[in-house]
Amino acid sequence: MEEYDRRKEAIAYYKKAIAIKPEQAEFYNQLGNCYQGWGNLAEAIACHQKAIALKPDFASAYNNLGLALQEQLKLQKAMGYYRYAIALKPDTARGHLSLGECLLLLQNFRQGFVEYEWHRRLKVEFFRAQTPEERWLLDRSDSPWYPTMRLFRQAKPGDWSSVFAQVKAALTAKSAPPGSRLRG
Repeated sequence: MEEYDRRKEAIAYYKKAIAIKPEQAEFYNQLGNCYQGWGNLAEAIACHQKAIALKPDFASAYNNLGLALQEQLKLQKAMGYYRYAIALKPDTARGHLSLGECLLLLQNFRQGFVEYEWHRRLKVEFFRAQTPEERWLLDRSDSPWYPTMRLFRQAKPGDWSSVFAQVKAALTAKSAPPGSRLRG
């Protein structure tokens, strides 16, 4: 029920935002995601199409349109939108992952797994609540399933300040000039 209320509230906010700034493609894209989460694929598709009409180079909107079409089992059409999203933004992990899933559904296993696994090549940093979940394990800053991902965890449930302190330390270390880091 809580998720329903939050999605309903988000839809209301995006509609208000669109009324104020109807030229903002991002608002339509996010509204489409809300509708899609609710299972209202026709509304989701219309919103993603509007986002694309406003911003023809909006890779995320093409990918999200593909996801809605994939839910309707219009896999060939969905694949076309995923490929276009990747053409616009070749390093989009979500685009490659979506294309991979679609190819796997079409039983094109060879190319499907290539695309699906593509996202593992990216360096990713991820904020994680202190919640046990098997793919994120506990007491680790890495994941064996995502070798290029770095996890920033809460020290205790609800303690996001420790996460931000970890991120700050990592960014500070990353931005230090070469040779200036202390060696132990």
